[in-house]
Amino acid sequence: MWNIARLLNVLAAVFVLLALAHPSVAATKAPPDVNATREHFLELLRTRQFAPLETAMDGILREYEQHRLREWQLDHALRGFQPQEWDAEAPLNDWVRRSPKAYQPYLARGLFHAARGGFERGDGWNDEDSAGEQLAAMRIAYESAMGDLQQALRLNPRLPMAWATLIAIAGAFDDRGELQHNLRAGLASVPQSSAIRWSYAYALDYREADDELEAFVAETLRSLPKTDPGYRSIGTWLDNFEGYRLLREREYHSAVLVFTRAIERDDRARLRVGRASAELEAGDTVAAVTDLRAALKMRPWDDDAVSRLAEVLWEQNKRGEAETLIARAIALAPMYPGHRLIRAYMRFESERGDEALADLDVAQVYGRYDSRVHHLRGEILIDKDPKAALKALDTARRLSPDSPPIQLTYAEALYRAADCRAPDALAAYERMCAEAQSCSPRASSLRTMMEDAPCQSTR
Repeated sequence: MWNIARLLNVLAAVFVLLALAHPSVAATKAPPDVNATREHFLELLRTRQFAPLETAMDGILREYEQHRLREWQLDHALRGFQPQEWDAEAPLNDWVRRSPKAYQPYLARGLFHAARGGFERGDGWNDEDSAGEQLAAMRIAYESAMGDLQQALRLNPRLPMAWATLIAIAGAFDDRGELQHNLRAGLASVPQSSAIRWSYAYALDYREADDELEAFVAETLRSLPKTDPGYRSIGTWLDNFEGYRLLREREYHSAVLVFTRAIERDDRARLRVGRASAELEAGDTVAAVTDLRAALKMRPWDDDAVSRLAEVLWEQNKRGEAETLIARAIALAPMYPGHRLIRAYMRFESERGDEALADLDVAQVYGRYDSRVHHLRGEILIDKDPKAALKALDTARRLSPDSPPIQLTYAEALYRAADCRAPDALAAYERMCAEAQSCSPRASSLRTMMEDAPCQSTR
């Protein structure tokens, strides 16, 4: 299987990262169905029922403030305000115009633009060399989010998700002044918030401020009584960040050990997802599936865990469950390119090319800077429309010029289009894959076809 999603998605979408933070307060009654609440919010937005929506949002915030709702549940309900397959931005703009003195429309639109900025940034979040257009698109979205979230906080400072998102944006912009300001102001307004603390810790880790991170975690632990429900979770944060660092460095067995150490102290969904990622890379799919299922029992609405489990089950030929799970992930984050890309691959492999292309059309809205989207489009079109395939592959090569798999598909597309540049393109692939010490048997077959039928075109 062409491995299209085995990336550290935990570094990709800000709204997913913040949702991983667990509460520092315990619920005092059975939690409501916050997924239904999320869908209710979206339906009220879609139908422009703004007054009931403001009342509903105010109600769920009061539930949180009265410790009847956990912070991650509040987060999940509110982060439904993200790009949808329908135009969610238009009613958000109408809502702001209709209720300029209410905090709710600014909060919703701010979270929408923050999610859009994360989608624009893409799965190369830890790659500072992304295309200039990609970073510019992220900055435009984040600046819009900042303006709205700051206005929401002027109207109501007790909004943990607004503070946490502003901290995440300041981390993306490497604005240490804003990081410090939003941390202090956020905790002064919502002192019990784990999301605010987690977002700040993540920003420090992202910027490799290791000493500051360790000092912050230590200071946070000293400030909390050991009986605080969030104490044990915060105690695993450094292991969490170390585990993901080891993943990036491809030290998979060490990552498993670090995540295991943290899980033994405090079993959390984010740690299970991290360990599953390391287990997958180490080849232990049985353990990875066990961890992902455990994570979903704890956080059934974690779309990252859902999509990872779907991919693994697909590789195990459990296609029915895999397709059900990836549809669930897409329902939770309809415009997130990574989930659409996984389903497009599944459909392509199932010989449903038109359905795969439909998913890629959606993925390309925010994944236009993701070479995988254009590569897969080229793969799908290579037989029935080589010229269209070449157009997609030209874009993929521009975005990832050093990718051997893209270069090989490009060489094959040239061959299918009777373009005499094909042998040179294949030779370029052979040099690239030799350097990477990973050459595909597909290249040998393509070389044989070229030798058996030399190009006669004059183009």
